[in-house]
Amino acid sequence: MAVNRSKWKIAYADSEEVSVGNYSAEKIFDQQESTFWSTAWTVSKTPHPHQLVVNMDDNVKIKGFRYLPRTDKSTNGNVKSYRFYIKPNLFSIN
Repeated sequence: MAVNRSKWKIAYADSEEVSVGNYSAEKIFDQQESTFWSTAWTVSKTPHPHQLVVNMDDNVKIKGFRYLPRTDKSTNGNVKSYRFYIKPNLFSIN
């Protein structure tokens, strides 16, 4: 069963490209196959690893995770690895 994403908000994104298009972090959960989040590449580049915090605005039980890579056949931006941290309260980024 899918988790309701209607109240989700980006609490933190260390980088996003909004200078030459709308590749904002909110694209990770907009359910549109034609959009995607991209880290900045035109003005400034944030070094790896990248961090993204989603406030789900509710306590939910998570049994898994699905990721849809870019659908334009570009391998640029494919995720190499993930680490998930789940907390009932919003946490701070150091």
